[in-house]
Amino acid sequence: MGAGATLTIFHDRRVMRTQRGWFCMVEVHVKKRLGTPTILIMNQRYPPSVVRDVAQFGNRYTGEELLKLGMIDDVTDIEKLIDVAVSMGDESAGPRGLHRDTLAAIKRNFNQAHQCDI
Repeated sequence: MGAGATLTIFHDRRVMRTQRGWFCMVEVHVKKRLGTPTILIMNQRYPPSVVRDVAQFGNRYTGEELLKLGMIDDVTDIEKLIDVAVSMGDESAGPRGLHRDTLAAIKRNFNQAHQCDI
């Protein structure tokens, strides 16, 4: 069982290759439980109907479908995938760069605030 979908939800920016692969969580099909942190992050980042369909029913989404839903930032050919991902990382840091400790504190507070909603 892969962990790619779970890994991606904990990242701020996401890019996926075209014409191959999908986003899914197979836990429901293999009788495994999704952990609370995973559900919290999914509820924070994705539309409720998608969380339901992925987590409860194990539905799969292609990169193109995820882009339309706003769940990823880009889709690209495999030849450009690394360059697009590196460019996204550079853009996320901004022209002057971001102070990593400050960014980590902001993200921690942001995530804690969302956990209070449940």
